[in-house]
Amino acid sequence: DPTERGVVATATYEARRFGVRSGMPFRTARRLCPDAVYLPTDFVEYARWSRVFKAAMQEFSPLFEDRGIDEAYLDISASAEPSETLGRRLKARILADTGMTCSIGIAPNKLVAKIASDLDKPDGLTIVNDGDIAQRIWPLPARRIPGVGPKAEQKLAVIGIHTIGELAQAPMVELARHFGSSMARFM
Repeated sequence: DPTERGVVATATYEARRFGVRSGMPFRTARRLCPDAVYLPTDFVEYARWSRVFKAAMQEFSPLFEDRGIDEAYLDISASAEPSETLGRRLKARILADTGMTCSIGIAPNKLVAKIASDLDKPDGLTIVNDGDIAQRIWPLPARRIPGVGPKAEQKLAVIGIHTIGELAQAPMVELARHFGSSMARFM
């Protein structure tokens, strides 16, 4: 009930266009998108579909890392199949098994794969090779890095860092002075 105290668990892409986001108080979401339809959560059903989607993924590689109800990583580096072909087959399999689309990022490491998967949502397949990182990832806002939230983004802007590339080239000493050594190493 959006008139009750609580927060949005997730939002459709349509609602997101109005600024509605996960974790947002219901009252704020209602103000931004008064015509939104609110549905009750059903974690038992979400978990069931999560198992179906992850079972499909595990058939493509035994090197599987579960990262939450709707996210996982696969290591496909040992596959002889071209990345794009494998990605398209995986998307088709998930659609056939669940009736749902998904976005896939294929990249040299998990961080770049996560960023890549977010670039073409919903229903995207984004491949970023080693040689593409400087052109496709470095120009993106630093906020695209998972774990860099609004406050860190503001602090980075104060020291003149706006993009992932600028962050990648920033001296560790400078970052540690503003964020502490642990957060500086993370970033």
